[in-house]
Amino acid sequence: MNAIRICVVIASMMLSTGTHANEKSLQGGEIELGLGGSLTHEAGVTQSRLELRGGRMVDTSLFLANVEIRAAYGSSLDAERFDAELALGVLRQLDEGHWYASIGAAVGVRQEWIGSFQQGRVPVGVDLGLRALVGGSTMIRFEYRYRRVLSDAVASFNQHEMLMGLSVRLRREP
Repeated sequence: MNAIRICVVIASMMLSTGTHANEKSLQGGEIELGLGGSLTHEAGVTQSRLELRGGRMVDTSLFLANVEIRAAYGSSLDAERFDAELALGVLRQLDEGHWYASIGAAVGVRQEWIGSFQQGRVPVGVDLGLRALVGGSTMIRFEYRYRRVLSDAVASFNQHEMLMGLSVRLRREP
């Protein structure tokens, strides 16, 4: 629970500081820092996930790309897990508005604990998302993530997840 409080304090500090990102569109060179999460209830079991992420926008001559590093903690009734992922994506501005669609690929490592039992896994998959610029340097993100989780003791399995998050865009002065 202390981790959640720390994340909220960091996010509020980031939102209150001045940034130098262009308010109207995403640009190469911008740094994105964000906090995201999901809460699901399935078959009587509630699962929660909190994620911190940091990334950089890269402007190629053909499209706007982003590279992200993500760290997440999740818990359910009897299990806890920690995920670390590297994600690469492509963004496209929708019409002339403040909405961006994204598609990407991610690979990571997952450590899961159930009581004293511990297991490592390898999630690999794709991300589909929408980002909305909402004033100044803030974005709201909605993402669907499909993962094929490899290296399970019994069998590989599929995972589907919907996340929502808040991000701050930062840009270094030239």
